[in-house]
Amino acid sequence: MKKKNGFTLVEIVIVIALLGLMMLLVVTNVVDRVANAKKNMFYNDVVNLFSNATSNYITRLSEGGVIPNYFCHGSNACETNNEVRMDVDSSENLQYFISVDNTGHILYIYVQNEDFAYEQGDHMNPYIINKSDLSKNNVHSFNDNYYYGGGGPGVSVEIQS
Repeated sequence: MKKKNGFTLVEIVIVIALLGLMMLLVVTNVVDRVANAKKNMFYNDVVNLFSNATSNYITRLSEGGVIPNYFCHGSNACETNNEVRMDVDSSENLQYFISVDNTGHILYIYVQNEDFAYEQGDHMNPYIINKSDLSKNNVHSFNDNYYYGGGGPGVSVEIQS
């Protein structure tokens, strides 16, 4: 009887199937981690915009500059005379609309980029939003079929390229 060296076709197919299954699990895990990292980065931008809007308002008030009702950038909601763009370090393609009251408190915040949107507050029933009120649960992907007010009632915000 002749002894064969090597693997049978069945053994090779089983090994390839197991390797394919392992790769599927690894790739899925990596994709989820990348998506979660992008969401976290976006949320950090929202928190930074919130902080910058408050400090920007106080700075403008103390310097006797234009006192804004809104901080706004990149949306079609940025059309009134009393809106100001903030100079902030943030991700590319970030658009925002932030409403403030006459004391500098945030009443409404809407932020979006090409992947996510964040909205908190209500123009119809304004209330003061504190930094501690911000939540990652308010970050939604555009694939979530979530309606975004985008700067107030009847205003849609579109990504500008």
